[in-house]
Amino acid sequence: MDKITVELCMGTTCFVMGGSGLEEFVNLLSPEERSRVEIVPSPCIGLCKDREFGKAPYARINGEIVPEATVRLLAEKVRNCIG
Repeated sequence: MDKITVELCMGTTCFVMGGSGLEEFVNLLSPEERSRVEIVPSPCIGLCKDREFGKAPYARINGEIVPEATVRLLAEKVRNCIG
């Protein structure tokens, strides 16, 4: 059973745009789902410099960029990865 890697940007822009509380998404997951998730904080993913990727805060789930990340959106995307 592979872990789902959730990289959370903790750069200044993402942090003040709501990224400071994104790790709370795990509270919306079941214990079984939580056991499949690895949270990796990043000092900066480096996407806010290029509007091509949307708006902060950013996260990356198994390499997929998630712009305008919210707790609810991250939980939904993790569940989709789990199947």
